[in-house]
Amino acid sequence: MPNKPNTAEPAKPRGRWFQFRLRALLIGVGLLSIPCGYVAREANIVRERSACRDRIKGFATFDGFQNQLKRPLPIPKVSWLRRFLGDTGVATIVLNQSDGRDEIQATFPEAKVVVRNILDF
Repeated sequence: MPNKPNTAEPAKPRGRWFQFRLRALLIGVGLLSIPCGYVAREANIVRERSACRDRIKGFATFDGFQNQLKRPLPIPKVSWLRRFLGDTGVATIVLNQSDGRDEIQATFPEAKVVVRNILDF
């Protein structure tokens, strides 16, 4: 029996999958973790500031203080990422009582925290 030539089409070579080494994968994950960590830290700051605003809303006024020239203070800018996450800058916080002033100042470092007696208004 003579050999017949193979008339069937040769099998198409399969597309080759990307191959990564463990070292490349670890480097990629490490480099990706840096921006993810930054975004998580900024989101945590926004959450803390929002919780502080909700907590002191009853006895504080945001951006209600005016300087000696009777003009409102300019509102400080926050980064684009924090604006995207829902944060805004605060120029002044007027408190009716001095409880927790240091914590509020640490949460809003760009703001001027003023404690006013209710009878002063």
